[in-house]
Amino acid sequence: MQEFTVEVVPIQDKDTVVFKPKGSVDSVAAPLLENRFNEAIRNGHYRIIVDLSKTDFISSAGLGLLLGSVATLRDNGGDLILMKIPKDIADTFELLSVEDYFRTIDSLDELAATQT
Repeated sequence: MQEFTVEVVPIQDKDTVVFKPKGSVDSVAAPLLENRFNEAIRNGHYRIIVDLSKTDFISSAGLGLLLGSVATLRDNGGDLILMKIPKDIADTFELLSVEDYFRTIDSLDELAATQT
């Protein structure tokens, strides 16, 4: 099993930051990711994009983190946006009927195009 890592990439929009988790977002990794989300929010980043292209699994703990974070961010005028969702994870979201709860995009260009 590969070790969980997360790269955080700020983009030009000062309110937005991109998280790139790699590995499994499980009961061990979810609190680590939550700490990074909280740090971003404390720094004024109320729009978080999570690039899931290198994520191979999301446990119930990881899903709980995403659902809780999207609610917190939206309550503060922001959003949590999922990008590049692998098919296995998308299938799980559909099975659990949570896929419509998240805004999803395929690329940052797609996000930019919807804001013009």
